[in-house]
Amino acid sequence: MEPLTKDISQLAIAEIVEGWRSVVESLRPDAMWISSHLPVASADDMIGTDVNAAWFFDGKEVSPRQPVDFIRFIAVQSGGFWHSGTMPPPAAVFNAGSNGGRHEIGLAHFCHLEGREDHLLIETIFGGRYGRGVLYRIEDAKLVEGAMTWIS
Repeated sequence: MEPLTKDISQLAIAEIVEGWRSVVESLRPDAMWISSHLPVASADDMIGTDVNAAWFFDGKEVSPRQPVDFIRFIAVQSGGFWHSGTMPPPAAVFNAGSNGGRHEIGLAHFCHLEGREDHLLIETIFGGRYGRGVLYRIEDAKLVEGAMTWIS
């Protein structure tokens, strides 16, 4: 399967950053890793999928990074190995209990569902109770919010 186009990635990143801005400052992370993944069969399959692009948002601007930079960050935080191309599950370092319920560095991921190029799954995790997955429709080069796939 092909990676997402630059245009679709930019739509997803803009939606993720706008979502970050809409959260009360005391509840949102200071920064965020954003990753793009190959298509998945269902919304439940995002964790453990190949990371094909990565960006770091420092609260002001989004900078492209190598996928291995993101995978290394996750692996170091979780104590896992970073040599594979897949994303390990989030680790205990993201336990937000001591930080008012938010993570210092948030996570956001996006991908298509297999066979549904007109849909985009976006997941954001800002803290223990501040995460969600949403399936968007792509219409006229815009994202239209659809079904929520999960919420924490």
